[in-house]
Amino acid sequence: MDNVFKPINGKMPRIGDVMRKTKNNSLRGIANRNFSLLGDPSMRLVYPEDKVVIKKINDKDILITQDTIKALAKIKIEGEIQNFVGTINADFNGILDIVVYDKITIRSTLETPITTFRVRETKLFEGKATIKNGKFMVEFVAPKDINYTFGMGRILFYAQNKNAAGVSDRDANGDKSDILVGGSSPIASNDDTPPLAELFMNDFSFKNGGLVSKNATFIAKLSDDNGINISDAGVGHSITAYLDDNQDNTFILNNFYTADLDTYKSGILRFPLYDLAVGAHTLTFKVWDTHNNSTEKTISFRVVEKGQLEIINVFSAPNPFNDSETAVFYFEHNRAGEDLEVSLEIVNLTGQKITTSQSTVLASEARSKAFEWNGKNANGERIADGFYIYHIIVKSLVDGATAKKIGKIVKR
Repeated sequence: MDNVFKPINGKMPRIGDVMRKTKNNSLRGIANRNFSLLGDPSMRLVYPEDKVVIKKINDKDILITQDTIKALAKIKIEGEIQNFVGTINADFNGILDIVVYDKITIRSTLETPITTFRVRETKLFEGKATIKNGKFMVEFVAPKDINYTFGMGRILFYAQNKNAAGVSDRDANGDKSDILVGGSSPIASNDDTPPLAELFMNDFSFKNGGLVSKNATFIAKLSDDNGINISDAGVGHSITAYLDDNQDNTFILNNFYTADLDTYKSGILRFPLYDLAVGAHTLTFKVWDTHNNSTEKTISFRVVEKGQLEIINVFSAPNPFNDSETAVFYFEHNRAGEDLEVSLEIVNLTGQKITTSQSTVLASEARSKAFEWNGKNANGERIADGFYIYHIIVKSLVDGATAKKIGKIVKR
C-alpha cells in the first residue's frame, strides 16, 4: 500500500508504477506472481491534488515547538492548503473535514488462535471548518475521557474547493500522526451544565408522535458550550440510544455525530434505523458533553406499513382567519424525502365547491406545507364569513400511493 500513496518525482504514481514497485519489493513468496494488472498502466487513481498542512497548534509554530492535546484543554489548530511544491494555494476556498484521534489501541480476535492487532478507534473530535484563501482554523475542547498516558494521536484532514458555481472542483488531504495526546489541562474550566438535545425523525420538521416508514433516520441536534463527547475511552460516557425500553440492544452512536461548520459547540447526529416494526415506538437517547455532564431524552413515533401512505395532523393556520390574513395548510406524513402531489378542495356546508388547487412538494419534509389560501373563491371573489370544509389528497410520485384527510376552516 505504501507504493499507492508515494509520489514519484513530485507526482502521484500511475497504476503501472504501483504494480512494478510492489512486485519488485516482494520477490519472495508464492503470491508474487498471483496478481496482474488488467488495464491501462498509464492511468492514475483520483488522488487529491493538494495537501492539508498544520502550521500552528495553540498559536505555537509546530516547527519550533508542539503543544499537547490534554483532557479538557481547548485546542486551536491553524493550517493551510499547499500544492505538492509546498507553497500555499491561495485560490483554495471551501470546506475542511477534520477528525482527531486518540492513541492506537491493541485489540485481540475473539476466537482461537488469538491474534492481536492495532487499531486507532477513539475519536476526540470530528468537525468542519471554512477554508478562505488557502487558510483555515479549527477549535475544540478535548474530552475528559481520553487515554491519559502520553502517546501519539493522529489528525486526519480532507478538503474540497468550491468554485464560483458552488461545485467542488479540487480537493486536498493530509494527516499528522505525531501529535502528542495525554495528561489533563491544569486550567480547565468548571462545567456542570448538561448539553442541550432536540430529537427528530427524518428531518427537522418532525413533531413528536409523528409518522415514519420502516426505514427511517433518527436525528439529534446537540449543543454545549464545551462541546459533545464522542470518545469511547471512558466507561459509560458514549452517546447511546435504544428502542422501546430495550436497553439490552443499545446503539453506540459516537461515530454518527459531527460538529457544525466553524464551531465545536453544536452539531448534528444522524443514525439510520432499518426494518422497524409497524406500530408505535419510543427511542431513548443519552448524550454527554466533554466534561461528562449528561442529558437523556425520549422521542415517540409511529411506523406505518410498507407501501402505505398515511397523513396525520392536517391543519390550517391561522384558523379562524380574516380578510387580511392568509390561511396556510400543513400535513404530516410517513414518506419524508419523497416527491408528493397534493390537491386541495374547499367547499361550503352545502357542498358547493369554493376553490381547488394542486401543487407538487419536492423532497417533502415530515411536516409539509401544502397551500396558502387568501379566502377567495375560484373567481377571485371574497367569500362570506362562516364554516368551510377542506379536503386534502396526497399522492406519492414514487409509487402512486394516496391518502386523504378532511378538516374545517373558519372565515370571520
